[in-house]
Amino acid sequence: MNLLRIYNIRRLHPVAIVLTAFFFIGLLLPATSVKANPEAIGRVISHSPGAQVLRDGKKISLTMNMPLRLSDTVQTDATGKAKILFNDDSTVSLGSNTSVDMSEYVDSGNTSAFGMNVSQGIARISTGRIVNMNPNGFKVTTPNAVAGIRGTVFSVHVAGEMSIIHVEHTLRQVHVNGINVPSAHKITISRDVARPRPVPILPQDRNRIGREISVLRSPC
Repeated sequence: MNLLRIYNIRRLHPVAIVLTAFFFIGLLLPATSVKANPEAIGRVISHSPGAQVLRDGKKISLTMNMPLRLSDTVQTDATGKAKILFNDDSTVSLGSNTSVDMSEYVDSGNTSAFGMNVSQGIARISTGRIVNMNPNGFKVTTPNAVAGIRGTVFSVHVAGEMSIIHVEHTLRQVHVNGINVPSAHKITISRDVARPRPVPILPQDRNRIGREISVLRSPC
């Protein structure tokens, strides 16, 4: 009743009463999800059972719209798959038995940077605004390969000491260990390949990748 006396609510227009009520309700509500998670660099937009995040030494099952941090490691088991949407609209789809983590993420002007490590499994990456803001700032690394990306859709498959990078589509350039890989080509990096060179992606490659990264649960 004190608030009613202060604003003499009986003399206020009905619209003013509603606006005043929303103002005080807003003061009592918690901060929005973005403000509550200022360190979030992306969120989960699709997943299946068997996908989890390793955070602060604990394994947590992924949930829809779960915020992800720079220090997180996302892992899937034999049945798990996931798709992540980053703040710059880059997307990463993970197949089964996959593990990825971020070494760097900055979404701000010409200092923007995206650094992802794929230690095992298969991941498909579609680049977002960071490539446009800083073409040299987007890199994906595996145990034996470094892929510098300048605008593309590509996949990385890591199996033991072998890394296969599929450049599915690009209007710019992709360099893997300093080797230019054109659109619709792949390159295999391994101790058994003395002089790796790009070769065309085959239909069976596309089908296998499509099966690997498809997820069962769609965003609500």
